[in-house]
Amino acid sequence: MAEEVKRLEPKLEVVKELFVKSGNECAFPGCTHRIIDSDGVVIGQICHIEAAEKGGQRFNAKMSNEDRRQFSNLMLMCHAHHKVTDDVTKYSVLGLQKMKREHEAKYTLAPEKLLKAIVDEAKHTVATPARSLKRLDKEMGWNYDDYQFDPVLTDLAELLGRLQQVPARSRQLLVVIVERVGKAGTLSGSSTVPLAEIQTACGLESQDLADQLRILTRYGIARYDRSAADFSQEIQLHTLNGPWDFWTDLKKYCKATGHSLDEFIIGLRFDLLD
Repeated sequence: MAEEVKRLEPKLEVVKELFVKSGNECAFPGCTHRIIDSDGVVIGQICHIEAAEKGGQRFNAKMSNEDRRQFSNLMLMCHAHHKVTDDVTKYSVLGLQKMKREHEAKYTLAPEKLLKAIVDEAKHTVATPARSLKRLDKEMGWNYDDYQFDPVLTDLAELLGRLQQVPARSRQLLVVIVERVGKAGTLSGSSTVPLAEIQTACGLESQDLADQLRILTRYGIARYDRSAADFSQEIQLHTLNGPWDFWTDLKKYCKATGHSLDEFIIGLRFDLLD
């Protein structure tokens, strides 16, 4: 008689092994989101490579319930990348197994080998460009013709290329900035938010925040006036060429569709606009 498929919670020893070998970081390449925050709160998620239940991503009917909760079928990720990897056409069983194996290997190497494991994360960051913007057009009620999106698609591809070069930690800061910018800024083509507001919201030290902003400035994503008095400093968030306030419309799109800014800025899934 076939076993009834049901979700079993991972055993304690499996959970412990997952956390030890995670390095307290999301397993997605280039992501530095913590699994446990500084207050000891678990903010990451235990993810199944092959789903625990029927209808789930990459479900394998040949596996037993016990097999599905084994260490080999589980990995730790942040919420955004758990959602990103729901795309089974892009993230196969073999692909996720390789991702898990390579991530955990970094934290099981001998100390002398850890230095050799340092790589430029941008080389392993996958970015998926938009191709049509049809869903964005529908959700925003624009009713544009396809040709009208040609220059926009070019600009978005250029922006995506720059974002791909920005370290994941700096993109995490960008998510917070985008969430808090006003609809219109003091400069044409940009939106602003007080520097103090971002620093307070993120709990970053001044030097750390300045370092991350320098990276965003280097890639033409944002900038701030370091010569201004501290209380008046504003972070200016640049958008695309022309008058379109992309970041504001992206927030509206996320609210309408249930997508998160993390999927676009951290996961670099611009194809979700199609």
